[in-house]
Amino acid sequence: MQRILLSLLLLASVFVPALSAQTKIGVVNMEIVLLAHPQTSENNKYLRDLGDKLEGEARKAEEAYKKAVDNFRGAEQQAREAQNNPIYTDLRKREAVDTLNQAAAAARNAEATYRRTLADMEKQIRKRQDECVGGVLQDINAELRKLAAEEGYAIVLDSSLERPVFPIPAVVYSTESVDLTDKLIARTKGDRATAEKALEESRKALEEMATRREAALNREANQE
Repeated sequence: MQRILLSLLLLASVFVPALSAQTKIGVVNMEIVLLAHPQTSENNKYLRDLGDKLEGEARKAEEAYKKAVDNFRGAEQQAREAQNNPIYTDLRKREAVDTLNQAAAAARNAEATYRRTLADMEKQIRKRQDECVGGVLQDINAELRKLAAEEGYAIVLDSSLERPVFPIPAVVYSTESVDLTDKLIARTKGDRATAEKALEESRKALEEMATRREAALNREANQE
């Protein structure tokens, strides 16, 4: 068994250099190229406007939900007082309970509407993002294929990718001579400085979004 493994390792050590000598491999940071593309700025403005509109609808649904919860708490307090008040008639006590049940149903409906609004907002934004990015990627991929063919690259790897479990780039090392990022940006009439700025803004926006989401979850937990 050890002899077989040794033979396989020796065979691999001979085969890999031969393959490397015949195969030209390049790398490109597709995230930077995408952000540098002139259409991306227009797409981002459209998505921001859409996000503002949908967030406005979500805020209205959230306010309606909070109001319904406040009404329920008020009805709950009145029902409790009615049950404990000896001078209230049975009819008045039943009316207080009915009001409480109606307020509870309204609060549940408002909560469902709020959650559905949030889900629809995320779905719409994700769909529009896919549409916008898809159009830009078609242009980038077309230019990348031409560039790779002209310079003889058989394989081009995306250096912006990371492994799903550990935050380690898929390409851990490459020389500048095989990096096609700037060439691809030039062919797609992009601007790298714009891309770097957009990338930093995107990171900050993601951090702010995560903070807002955590705060919203904490508010919901406290209300429960």
